[in-house]
Amino acid sequence: HLDGEIFAIQNSGLTIKISNSLKNKGIVFKKISEAIETHEDLIKNILMKDTNDKFSSLNDALFNTGIFLYVPDNIILNVPVRLVNLVGENIFSKNIVFVGKNSKISIIQEDYSSNYDSDTKIYSDSLDIVAKDNAAVEFSNIQNLNQKAIHLTNKNINLAKDSRAYINIGFFGGMKVRSRVNNILNGEG
Repeated sequence: HLDGEIFAIQNSGLTIKISNSLKNKGIVFKKISEAIETHEDLIKNILMKDTNDKFSSLNDALFNTGIFLYVPDNIILNVPVRLVNLVGENIFSKNIVFVGKNSKISIIQEDYSSNYDSDTKIYSDSLDIVAKDNAAVEFSNIQNLNQKAIHLTNKNINLAKDSRAYINIGFFGGMKVRSRVNNILNGEG
């Protein structure tokens, strides 16, 4: 069981923080732009996947920010991973999470925008979670965007044998919200 700090804040730039104790256990948490170069073997299939969804394709073509999280086998993370998005400009975010065998994590994503912003903003986020055998992932998303925001969101959860995912999503704002959750079950259990 591991305790430590792990979070990302997206505003006009992306700030990522992970404690040394978590890094020392093999957890990788970095910008997606860096992970494309350092972890291509893990994320190539996700980035190259074929989709019949036009909003997923739009996000895949235009993503300009995002995170990569890798949790090795047999790690139970006691503190949630926090992803905070402060939407003040058009954002196309691509987040990729790998959870190893017998590992357990919780992710809390918070999406906010200012009520004083009078310009329409597009916030498109795509999350791909790959959970290996007997992994457990809890994902919670709370969105409170202003009435000028357009939110396009896609969550893809790929579950291996005996893995579990618990998804909680609440949308409380936005001019238009389009949400899609895809669960892909691979293996028995």
